[in-house]
Amino acid sequence: MAATHTTRMRFIAITCLLVLVLSASAFGAEKAQSNWNAAKGWNGLVVGKSTLNQARTRLGKLFNTEMVAGTKCYNFKKAKVNVFVDEKTKVITKIWVSGDLKDPAVPKTVNEAMKMFGELGNKGPDGSGGNIYEKPGLSLLSDPKETQGGIAWMEFSKVK
Repeated sequence: MAATHTTRMRFIAITCLLVLVLSASAFGAEKAQSNWNAAKGWNGLVVGKSTLNQARTRLGKLFNTEMVAGTKCYNFKKAKVNVFVDEKTKVITKIWVSGDLKDPAVPKTVNEAMKMFGELGNKGPDGSGGNIYEKPGLSLLSDPKETQGGIAWMEFSKVK
């Protein structure tokens, strides 16, 4: 009887240990997938490195252009992707992406964004009622109209 009890306790201990090890390795694997940094860019474009021509190749037909705060902005995907460019060098200085863009490179929620881009610090609310989340090279605004943690926009910039 004592031998059966000891065997059962060993089985339970080994099972618990296996669950713990497998859980830790699964957590580690998820973390490893979210090692994004600004040098990896967004959708094949890296701020401070990629050019307007590369943006055109990657994003397709230009929708329109406009001046925003003294910087020329090239709008793609029905103005759901805005690419700001240094006019002298034609290098991208900032990329703004609408949360409404239907594209695999655009997470649907803040939680999906953290899986895609890694941990984002919550900097608190902005004037619209959403929260700003940031890490070097990326800012995003949670959609104040979404109760499920949707994203209003993402902005990719060069790390200073």
